[in-house]
Amino acid sequence: MPAEHSPLLFTIPVHRAFADALVAGIIAQHGRSPDALARGTLLLPNNRAIDAVQAAFVRASGGQLLMPRLVAIGDGDLDEAVGVALDPLGQGDDDLPPAIDPFQRQLILARMLVADYARLAPGTQFDGAMAMRLADGLARVIDQLHYEELSADALNAIDLDPELARHWQVSREHLQLLVTAWPAALAPLGRIDLADRRNRLLARVTAAWTVQPPPGFVVAAGVTTAAPAIARLLRAVATLDGGMVVLPGLDTAMPDAEWEAIGDMSPPAAGIRRPRALESHPQYHLKLLLHRMGCHRGEVADWPGKSDADGPATRAAFVSNLFVPAPYSARWGSLLPAQTRAPGVTTHIFEHPAEEAQGIALMLREALESEGRTAALVTPDRALAARVAAALGRWGIAIDDSAGVALGQSPPGTLAVLLAEGMAAPTAATLVALLGHPLVRAGDDTRRPWLDMVRALDRALRQPGIAPGWDAIGAFLAEQEGQADLAQWWQTLAVEMRPTAAAFGGALARPVDLVAALRAGLITLAGDGAWQGPAGRALADVMTRWAEFAADGPIAVDPGHFPAMLHDVLTATPVRKPFGEHPRLFIWGLLEARLQRADMMVLGGLNEGSWPQAPSADPWLAPGIRRALGLAGPDRRLGLSAHDFA
Repeated sequence: MPAEHSPLLFTIPVHRAFADALVAGIIAQHGRSPDALARGTLLLPNNRAIDAVQAAFVRASGGQLLMPRLVAIGDGDLDEAVGVALDPLGQGDDDLPPAIDPFQRQLILARMLVADYARLAPGTQFDGAMAMRLADGLARVIDQLHYEELSADALNAIDLDPELARHWQVSREHLQLLVTAWPAALAPLGRIDLADRRNRLLARVTAAWTVQPPPGFVVAAGVTTAAPAIARLLRAVATLDGGMVVLPGLDTAMPDAEWEAIGDMSPPAAGIRRPRALESHPQYHLKLLLHRMGCHRGEVADWPGKSDADGPATRAAFVSNLFVPAPYSARWGSLLPAQTRAPGVTTHIFEHPAEEAQGIALMLREALESEGRTAALVTPDRALAARVAAALGRWGIAIDDSAGVALGQSPPGTLAVLLAEGMAAPTAATLVALLGHPLVRAGDDTRRPWLDMVRALDRALRQPGIAPGWDAIGAFLAEQEGQADLAQWWQTLAVEMRPTAAAFGGALARPVDLVAALRAGLITLAGDGAWQGPAGRALADVMTRWAEFAADGPIAVDPGHFPAMLHDVLTATPVRKPFGEHPRLFIWGLLEARLQRADMMVLGGLNEGSWPQAPSADPWLAPGIRRALGLAGPDRRLGLSAHDFA
């Protein structure tokens, strides 16, 4: 076993373009020989970081370069698998089961929840949509327990605050039962959780590299996830011959007293209560990562590589002063004017969201006037991103939005949800909206006469007291004078849609039957148009997977609750266009923007509730329980959001 040397740690300050500076330093150290670069390995947090570093290598070399192997080690926030380079096929991984499909897991957990509530709380109203939402939250808790390498027993071991609300204690007990039962439910499938598989892969790589280092250099760069398995791998990389770790935006200039004020990472002694750590500080997660690596900030040096895209160094000092821990914020009054400015950064304040979107669109449009200039909007506010994209669309500019569009907001997705609503609750308003959808009879010679009939139907049904239902509306139309053609058209349509409506007509139905009925109804109304394009293919994939895994989910659901279930599933499914967007304009979310750069960066939506985002409700774990378990809570997510801003 090779002798371990002192860890080699670097950081790229916030004012530098991370990917370009990283590549410049690597080429300076290993670029003398093309073979030396090609033998190296770069460990990056996710696939988007790989894209950013690949682009930086192209910019630095003009495309004439053999790049190192770029490997994603998996980012918990993105729920991504470990890169195939760390998961080689046919090389001793037969003992490692494949990961379970996330949608199949959600369905199984939803079934367990329904059965559990029926047993523990008979008579409780618990619909399928609620079960799917709670199952999604339960899956996240299971993953977070894997990330922190905690067992279900940890839920019993924590010392609950007696003042904690009783319903949170009941929720904790209920959660403990479900988490304990989950491995038994998973075992017959021969699969494991994705987070568990990632931990096992990382542990195997760590052990192998400790015994036999890989050929060439190894650089782990841009990783901020402080999961113990990742921290151990980074420690191993930092102590390899030819290995180093490069952290993004570690504040090495922060005074030691302020660094210590962020929090003590060591376990508290028995009976001693320490002040709560400042998890909302942008440096907290980096300090936690260093602690778990067995390193301290004094061992971290500035990365020697620089690039033409770097900003002025005074910007880093400004960011550091901006995020002074609260106990030391009094020193703001003694800062010099130069320390309170960010060179090259301008601020714009808008009266309302529509004005902000128009202003940002104008900035991005102006960037196109300079040849080769790139520009990006970085925002977690999806509504703002949609407004900016729409404003640019009026100039014929299709901007590249890395987050894509939720399937539930795409034309095929909205048609599927409207169809489910029209079958479950066939009111006049819902059916008119369904039949007038742009995909219904699209591209057909009958589209124009079809819309004429839909408009006539809309006018005829604009009366109070019309009973819902296909038959009731048909009877109403038959009684109206001068509406014989409309009544006949409706009767023909009702016959065509009867098989789909019948599946939703009972008190309970199997989800697989409802999905099959929806598929048939979509074909009746839209033909092949429902499955065309990226969104249509994504909808077909969701329905295929739902049918495949339906037996794992709730056995029967109320058809009236199915539209909400479908809406949640489709909204959680992103649709990204494979090509055809503008090559110089981008919209990035916070995760997508990490390590990337453009000639002009616009940080949009800097409002309370959007950036930083309002904490989402957790149905399973109260913030106090999360802190006791050591899981990331709202404060730590706030700190990550602040680090992204920095």
